[in-house]
Amino acid sequence: MKATAVTATIAGIDSTKGEKPKLEVEIATQVATITELEARVAKMETTVIEYNGKVEQLTERRKQIKYQIEVKVLEAKESEAAVMEAIKTVTDVELLNRKRWIASKTVGSYQKCVKYMAEYKMIFEKQGQTLSAELMDHQRRTEIAEGAITSLKEKLELLGDAKKTKDLEIQLTRINSEIERHTKTSVMEKKVIATTTEKVRKNFLDYEEK
Repeated sequence: MKATAVTATIAGIDSTKGEKPKLEVEIATQVATITELEARVAKMETTVIEYNGKVEQLTERRKQIKYQIEVKVLEAKESEAAVMEAIKTVTDVELLNRKRWIASKTVGSYQKCVKYMAEYKMIFEKQGQTLSAELMDHQRRTEIAEGAITSLKEKLELLGDAKKTKDLEIQLTRINSEIERHTKTSVMEKKVIATTTEKVRKNFLDYEEK
């Protein structure tokens, strides 16, 4: 067919002019060229078909990989959510245990503090009673000493107009000695009262501070 097609194109050429052998050579050359081109076209078509097949395979593979990645991402998110939930649960349990521990320690410390304060209050009240009793005792001694001083001074005034005798001098000396002794007692008792009163005040401030 290839030769017939080529021959048809040159049918009008006169074969009597000695050009037939030349034309046959050209025909053979053209047929060989066409055959080669057809072979190359067929090869290219085969290559295109193979390329398209590979493209389809790669596209399908890409879809599979994409699907697998999406599945892995979802699984990772689910795993992450599960891990976060587990961490939250563990954290909540740990916080609850910590709060319970702190509460137990706090309650224990509070109970100890209450017990300590009860004991301290008892000691404070007992010490206050003792100091109050001491104050009353020292005030009583002070009142006795000052009362004695007043009485002795009145007696001195009464004896001031008496006749001067040796017995009177002895009596006056004894009275002055008693006045001096009671005066020392009064001064000393007042100092003790002041010190004890300050101690009562300090104890009260310490108790209120605690």
